[in-house]
Amino acid sequence: MITFIPFGTGNDPLKEQDKDFLGSRGTRAVSLTELDMPICPGFIVPNSSKTLFGKGDPATHTLLKNSVTSIENTMGKKLNCTSAPLLLKAVESPMLNVKSSLPSIHHIGLTDNTVETVGKMTGETFAYLEYAHLLKSILELTGATVTNEQESKKIALFSEALSKAKTRASIQKAIKANREVLDDQIYSDPIYQLEFVIHKFNQAFMLSPTSEDSAVMVQAMVYGNLDEKSASGYFYTHHIVSGKDELQGEFFPSAFDETGKNGKSLSSLEPQHFQALQKMAWKLEEHYKEIRWVRFALEADTLWLVDQSSVPNKSAQAEIKTLLDLLKRGIIERDYIIEKVKPGRLSEILHPTLDLASVKQFHPVPGGIAGAVGAAIGRVFFSAESLISAYRQAQQSGEDTSMILAMPSTFAGDVKAIEVATGVLSSEGGYASHAPVVARSLGKVALVRPDAIFRKNVLLLDGKEVKEGDYITIDVPYYEKPHVYIGKGTLTKPTIEDSGILEFLDIIQTRIDVIDVHANADQPRDAELAKKFKAQGIGLCRTEHMFFD
Repeated sequence: MITFIPFGTGNDPLKEQDKDFLGSRGTRAVSLTELDMPICPGFIVPNSSKTLFGKGDPATHTLLKNSVTSIENTMGKKLNCTSAPLLLKAVESPMLNVKSSLPSIHHIGLTDNTVETVGKMTGETFAYLEYAHLLKSILELTGATVTNEQESKKIALFSEALSKAKTRASIQKAIKANREVLDDQIYSDPIYQLEFVIHKFNQAFMLSPTSEDSAVMVQAMVYGNLDEKSASGYFYTHHIVSGKDELQGEFFPSAFDETGKNGKSLSSLEPQHFQALQKMAWKLEEHYKEIRWVRFALEADTLWLVDQSSVPNKSAQAEIKTLLDLLKRGIIERDYIIEKVKPGRLSEILHPTLDLASVKQFHPVPGGIAGAVGAAIGRVFFSAESLISAYRQAQQSGEDTSMILAMPSTFAGDVKAIEVATGVLSSEGGYASHAPVVARSLGKVALVRPDAIFRKNVLLLDGKEVKEGDYITIDVPYYEKPHVYIGKGTLTKPTIEDSGILEFLDIIQTRIDVIDVHANADQPRDAELAKKFKAQGIGLCRTEHMFFD
């Protein structure tokens, strides 16, 4: 028996057995339904049902039309309508929470018949570019299942022509010249478009061992560029760097998505929309017991949620402070916090944290071996001598003294440069090599990038040139992948008192009976810090370190 699993406002909670077939994206969407939030409606086509597409089964066609009708009733729009056209998207919903290698198919419902109507609503150029994007996505998905070389070549030529076309006339010309590459109904029948896309997803899944059990999620699209009361945006339910109990994000007035540069503070939203987002944020945190990321859209002043997910790149401070806030709100118990926080993450609180918003426009270079965790920003120098010389000049002239030492490898003679640098980047060795070991002992950041290429006064990272004196930003989290950003970001320097770690240690203390912790402290400041961290006393005091001062 074929079945689709609906979600969205007005739908009943799912039976537990149905949840096994949703996939990761479907699960996130259904969660918003069960929390009674205004998620854009849609339905999940489970793996067992999507295999029937492409066989001309009347029952499948009828069920698909009925499912779309349910979305139409909720949205007040209709497929292939020339006054209020409904547009859909179809995406892979994998069973594992992994990124799909297949394209998401947006704007299903754009046809020769409806593109003009959408153009009157959102602008002619936008509508035709999105029509071209829909056809390119369908071509890409089709290409993933084609083995015939001649057919693949036709698909590639059509896709290339659409990529080059940037106006209504040029897009129409590209379609006319290559129209026979796709079935003629693709250009005229939205239901056929949808059936075709689900069928092609199924064919692609069958060719991949990691996707063979995936589902397909179909969802209504909303447009933040519909009018002056429309917008798109995103937010985090807590600040992902500082951990403040506030919404962190932006909205983009009269914009289709949040990739533009005219982002505004969420506090500038109409009060009823901002308050609604805040209530949703609290409800999501109470359900998931963690920070969540949410994408939303305002279409003609109606608020819709599009997607939500976990936040892997939140700082340790943000995670701890969020958990402490949930404890205060009575959502979790103390033992939950103790079990949730990974011990290794606590060291991150002692280091500056990168503000990811500050590097959003920079070229990211992921990867490498974490030598010493933290984040560092500075002008890059390729020898200890040049760094120390530049550091002294910056001191004398009152300029920025933030610098990063970048060398294939470091030796004893380079330690003085590491001492004054904010971080060190090397290409040879690993976690136990000289640069990371020295950096850890000095509280500096270290990253080993085996792919880094050093030439005279130039560092090559991912094919990008970094000249001596240029700014780079190094981010080395404890559990996530390190990144180098080419450019000058900004750091948040946590304080012990505001980080939440002292409150966390108070909770830990209630579960410790027979363990005493004593400090390694040589100076008064060390003893003061140890006392803040609940040490019972001084365990090691090296008097020669006192005399050094």
